[in-house]
Amino acid sequence: MAKRDLTHVRDNRSEEELEEYWPETDQREEIWADIICDEMRFKTHKNVTYENYGCGHDGKMIRNAEDVNSKPDKKFFIDGKEILIEIKAYDRSNGNQREMMTIKTHSLKECVKYNAFIVVPSVSAWVIFTPTGIEYLLGYGVSKIYPGFSPNDLAIRMYSMDVSIMLDSKAISIHDWSLDSKNKIEKNWKKLFIKEKKK
Repeated sequence: MAKRDLTHVRDNRSEEELEEYWPETDQREEIWADIICDEMRFKTHKNVTYENYGCGHDGKMIRNAEDVNSKPDKKFFIDGKEILIEIKAYDRSNGNQREMMTIKTHSLKECVKYNAFIVVPSVSAWVIFTPTGIEYLLGYGVSKIYPGFSPNDLAIRMYSMDVSIMLDSKAISIHDWSLDSKNKIEKNWKKLFIKEKKK
């Protein structure tokens, strides 16, 4: 959740690699936020806007841990009603929905604290975790350290089978993109995904 000081983002990447990573991450997050905003307008037929929330968003590493906060990425306004959303955009999936998904336990707890939603976008669909669904995940999943993911933070990992269970429990919902959103994803492919499209 917007944590980008070296303590919280440290993994197997060097500091130089992390410095290069953040501008791309912030750009990708902003594109997804714009697409999600348009999609919410399309589905709800309401006025939807958003603004940055939390910390970061400027592509720079935060050097001082005290400047870091755990607020969700974006604040959306749906006909004036505020909804906080944390965007979990994965860039190494070639655009497809992943066979597994790992989210830091602290991030999940902070979403519950702020009554925030989590949105996980892919090429074909977007997954929504409601605050109640996030609480369900915290009770359902096992928190542990995953080598290569984040050596300093506990996380919960979900596989395809877990997604099916969570769908049945209404902890998450999956929504197809509209044609306009699919076109925007196609237009921004190289900014949203590291890997090239399959031939």
